[in-house]
Amino acid sequence: MAPASVDNAIPAYLSRAGSGFMLVVEAKPGASGRPVGRVVSAHDSTDPSIRPDLEIITSQALGDGSATVCDRKAPAIGGVPATVPASFASTQRISDTISDLACRFEVFVDSAAACTTTSKGEFSFVDKGSTAQFCMVVARAWGFPLGDTLLTVRVRDVDGNSGPSKQLRIRVPSAADAQMAEPRLDQPAPGKAEVNAVPQTAHSGSTTSGSVTKPAVLPAPTTLPSEPVAAARSSGQRPAGPEVPVLTAAQRALTDSDLAVVVGIEKYQDLPASDYSGADAGLVKQYFVALGVPERNIELLLNERATQSGIRKIVESWLPNRVKAGSRVFFYYSGHGAPDPASGNAYLVPYDGDPNYLATTGYAIQTLYDKLGALPATEVAVVLDACFSGTGGRSVLAKGARPLVMVAETRSVAPNLAVLGATTAAQISTSSAEIGHGILTYYFLKAINDGKRDLAEIYTAITPEVEDAAKLLNVRQTPSLLPDVSELRGRFRFRN
Repeated sequence: MAPASVDNAIPAYLSRAGSGFMLVVEAKPGASGRPVGRVVSAHDSTDPSIRPDLEIITSQALGDGSATVCDRKAPAIGGVPATVPASFASTQRISDTISDLACRFEVFVDSAAACTTTSKGEFSFVDKGSTAQFCMVVARAWGFPLGDTLLTVRVRDVDGNSGPSKQLRIRVPSAADAQMAEPRLDQPAPGKAEVNAVPQTAHSGSTTSGSVTKPAVLPAPTTLPSEPVAAARSSGQRPAGPEVPVLTAAQRALTDSDLAVVVGIEKYQDLPASDYSGADAGLVKQYFVALGVPERNIELLLNERATQSGIRKIVESWLPNRVKAGSRVFFYYSGHGAPDPASGNAYLVPYDGDPNYLATTGYAIQTLYDKLGALPATEVAVVLDACFSGTGGRSVLAKGARPLVMVAETRSVAPNLAVLGATTAAQISTSSAEIGHGILTYYFLKAINDGKRDLAEIYTAITPEVEDAAKLLNVRQTPSLLPDVSELRGRFRFRN
């Protein structure tokens, strides 16, 4: 008999998360269904007996060995000491590691029949097909040394029984790679050294699920697929963002009566940063000016200006007081989004927002759509470079909540309103350190530069580009469009 074990079908995988990466580990239940997995809010740093039920051990000291394993803050100088042999008792405290904890199950299974959550934020398995999913942010400042570093990952249940381990290998072949390592998960290539799997350990209380597989190799660095990035890499320079267009009056589709609201929140009052959202917003404003919107008709809210009251004032007072019949309105947002675990409603997270109290500190997406759709404008275009799944990227979640919460999707909007979103409901919106922007924003602006396209044509053109860029960051990201493409053809043009 053995406790819950790391899932062998999807043992662990990585995706980019700002300047570091996100490690995801899945655990299957045993027959006893004992709880497994504690969120960070259930951890007591003063009590060594209370730890998150995930351990990460490294075979080599990383950085200078003085920092915590990983956290949700900006990367800082530090590292992780090596620990051999691996054991929970000797593991460095990793309370900050667990940024999200999810219960994953088939779509046709009711959530209550898949997993139950205890008062301590632990998952007790019910359905044999369910898994607990740990998600944690790993800072790039770990500083992986040259050569191979073995990461041993293991979970345990509430009784302290450890399941079998999984092992991942990060390979840094040169000093240059060490400076720019952006790991991604690959299967071991033929001929590369592999580490023998750790034997399973028997315990009472539940059954073993599967066998331990061989480790994966994490080569560094990775590349992005876009042509601008590839060209910049070949020249040894960082790629520039899309160039701001220089247009004649005849080429500008926008006019003096049009209005734009641009919101970019990179630095939050009490939340992790949303990488490159400030750069996104600044460039978008430059585009609107070039496309013909007077600067007096553009409201730019950056960081501490983008509070809940600030966003509400602009949307509910500034816009209605300035819009005219025949005006076109543009609303752009780059920053965190969040789902309300109780209602499933999606929210923009303002600078002073709190994912634990979204109803009072967030700005509801449905409210945004209702207010903008009620404006007497000919067209209202909304671009949201954020996600609302709670699974990472440009999304945050209340402590103790499951990141794979179902978000209530908006099926229809006002006839004068169109919405281009960075993702579908359950996906992650990503940014790229290579281009210094959110992926959606980068390709959206590039598409405007490429010619006289309406919003439907822009959506059709950038969808495969965004998907390809996200794939090489080990995430899935497909832009969304409301209403359907067929209803938007010939409308919402940005240039003549």
